[in-house]
Amino acid sequence: MDLVSALDHIEIGNKSDFYHAARTLLVHEREDLALFDETFELFWRKPAESWDLQEWQRFTSRKRPTGPIVTHPPLKEAAPQADSVTTSNQEMSVIEVTRTYSDRELLRHKNFAEMNAEESEAIKQMMSHLLWKMSERRTRRLRPGKGRRIDLRRTLRRSLRSEGEILSWSYREPKSKPRPLVVIADISGSMERYTRLLLHFIYGMKAALSQPVEAFVFSTRLTRITRPLQIRDLDLALKNVGELVNDWAGGTRIGESLKTFNFEW
Repeated sequence: MDLVSALDHIEIGNKSDFYHAARTLLVHEREDLALFDETFELFWRKPAESWDLQEWQRFTSRKRPTGPIVTHPPLKEAAPQADSVTTSNQEMSVIEVTRTYSDRELLRHKNFAEMNAEESEAIKQMMSHLLWKMSERRTRRLRPGKGRRIDLRRTLRRSLRSEGEILSWSYREPKSKPRPLVVIADISGSMERYTRLLLHFIYGMKAALSQPVEAFVFSTRLTRITRPLQIRDLDLALKNVGELVNDWAGGTRIGESLKTFNFEW
């Protein structure tokens, strides 16, 4: 659409003007400039009725130019052994397996004793340096302040100092309190590598915040872990959580878990 609008300002019969206008509006990367130039020339080289589809596909399938490949000369070494020759001829491939979504239930407990003392202490230090600042919500209660509502009781009490004459008005404003926080963490198989860090994160959050923090975890079922995380000993708290939850690293039933949270909690 930008190119169509630009045609109102240039002479479409002038090939140079049309070329520069099209290249300016259609090309967004430097490496595409050469490809656009070849395509532009190819477009004007043949009439529309004589396009060869195979030739066009072969033209557009060209790879973008890449940087020069630098190969270092091989080091002079002794003749390789037969085993090393066989190994070098074989193609080595590394396959990384990452679990994805599944609704299959897997019942098992989690053992957090595999974390050594240094890792546990490092996480404790990291959590202690986090600054938590949660938003507050307005309540129906009022407190003395600079609001719009008149505090008649305080106004009359202050008027006694001037023999009942009201010289200034006292006002009230809505009272604020920290918002309650609910954390729902995914501990399914696809999130297994982050489970331990998530639990430490929730534990540090509960210890640092003054407002109530409710914690839940889910895989194929929803489990409330608020009470075990109230223990001050981090290792004991994680041990109790590992024994309480029965579906570590299982499948994922998000809809059913959220329904349980909405209807029961």
